[in-house]
Amino acid sequence: MILPVFQRSPDRRNIHALYGMIVAQARSAVFYTDCRVPDTVQGRFELIVLHLVLLLRRLARGDERWPGSGGGRSAAGALGQHLFDLFCRDLDANLREMGVGDLAVPRHMRRFGEAFYGRQAAYHAALAAADSRELERAIARNILDVENVDDRAARLARYARAAVAVLDAEADDAVAAGKFAFPSTEVLRMRNHRSEKSRAGPWRVPVALEDVAETGERFDLTADADTRDAVARMAGLNDLPRLQASFDVRRHDGGLRVTGHVSATVGQVCVVTLEVLANEVEEDIDLLFVPKLAAGRNGKTEAPENWDEAEPLVGGQIDLGALATEFLILGLDPYPRKAGVIFEPPPDTAPDEKPFAALAVLKKDRDGR
Repeated sequence: MILPVFQRSPDRRNIHALYGMIVAQARSAVFYTDCRVPDTVQGRFELIVLHLVLLLRRLARGDERWPGSGGGRSAAGALGQHLFDLFCRDLDANLREMGVGDLAVPRHMRRFGEAFYGRQAAYHAALAAADSRELERAIARNILDVENVDDRAARLARYARAAVAVLDAEADDAVAAGKFAFPSTEVLRMRNHRSEKSRAGPWRVPVALEDVAETGERFDLTADADTRDAVARMAGLNDLPRLQASFDVRRHDGGLRVTGHVSATVGQVCVVTLEVLANEVEEDIDLLFVPKLAAGRNGKTEAPENWDEAEPLVGGQIDLGALATEFLILGLDPYPRKAGVIFEPPPDTAPDEKPFAALAVLKKDRDGR
């Protein structure tokens, strides 16, 4: 087994929910279209294994401080063990549904188990390697079944790093409860983009400074339904049927210059009639991100000259999804009102009365004068 057997047993529904998240993400169409992962039993197996390895890695990282573990390892260990066991049961059931006989199932399961352990070791080593291309090579060999690293392997590796960043950024209890989201598959459609960390938020599209070409990069993003629902809840909207953003990202003064536009259709409540109405949000973006500290000529660290007008470049990366969400919220009408509707205040029955006259009367009654 990949983790020791522990005494504590996580909630069965939670285990199935976590495994369901893995399977649903691994079945995202973009893996099989843009990255051309073979849409076969083996291809699906490889993508489920990739996501399972990344989640188990996160569980192991938080093992010694997992919520409810009493400072021990039992809670995280049991969670990972049960998740892996469910994966094995799912494989067994699928083999039988495909008509594999009872005598042959153990042999296939042994082959799948060996494949899992091999992938787990390869991905762990690649993520820890100094050479970032090690992960691309591992993915090329295992998921794409090719020897040479190509653009597909690079995109899948970028996605895997983004998933690591998302999981590492989440609190232990959020991971344990399945209250997290794998990164947007929009990452797979982007060129030259690696991330080590991701800013928290419902829409995550991290971009690393080192992966932006000298000529710059163009990103055209469209939020999917689940992301829009999460953003709508965060922004207090009734609905968010459309959320799009386009960005031009260029290197600038050791940092990144980001220009672009956020466009959305939002559902808000009219402050007069209380009817739900659709509003359009159009926001332009022009921001400069620079490192917090730059090395000076004397070898000491100092603030860059344009620090006052710039945003901090934290961890060498920005998150375009978070930027789009922030500018959407900034562009919302704080007092949405239906077209043609005018707020009519109640009639003023005492126009000459001072605004605090009632307080003056109370004070007079209290003082007895």
